[in-house]
Amino acid sequence: MTLTSKMKRLLIICSDLSVVALAITFSFLLRFEFQLEPMYRWMLLRSLPLTFIAYIPTFLFFRLYAGIWRYSSFDDLMRILKAVALGSIFAATLNLFVHHGHYPRSVLVLTPILLLLGLCTIRFAIRLAKDKGDNGLTHEVIRTLIVGAGDMGENILRQLYKSTSYQYHVLGFIDDDPSKWNMHIHDVPILGG
Repeated sequence: MTLTSKMKRLLIICSDLSVVALAITFSFLLRFEFQLEPMYRWMLLRSLPLTFIAYIPTFLFFRLYAGIWRYSSFDDLMRILKAVALGSIFAATLNLFVHHGHYPRSVLVLTPILLLLGLCTIRFAIRLAKDKGDNGLTHEVIRTLIVGAGDMGENILRQLYKSTSYQYHVLGFIDDDPSKWNMHIHDVPILGG
């Protein structure tokens, strides 16, 4: 069964909501050393919908659902960072207003940190699995050397790793700059020139 793009996007939004819920729950648990009194349990439950209301619009505004996770990049990380920062301001404002200022400040600090870690972990784990995983090829492995250990050589290495037509094993880079010799790019050695 293949998922439509709308269903995939809905799953992604649900996974982000789960990360938000886990982040705020762990923030409360950490703040109160894993012993929540009934008053703070109630506060946690009341703050969940407020936190969702604060974060989801910022996630949409910063287009966290427009990209393809297996191609996550530094630009995606920056969008996540901006969305979490702005969402945390909205969440703090809403929760302090509704709880009349009696909301634990440490939870306001811990939640965005845990949320940022959770969102990035999910997205970059998928990217890592795609980049390092077995792509199901049964072709013979082609041993390869890349000439040039600069930006273009690094770009060629990425493209070879992403290749779906052949499976490459890059043995190393050849470069005439002695200052690059015995160094590595993505765990591939620069051999010399």
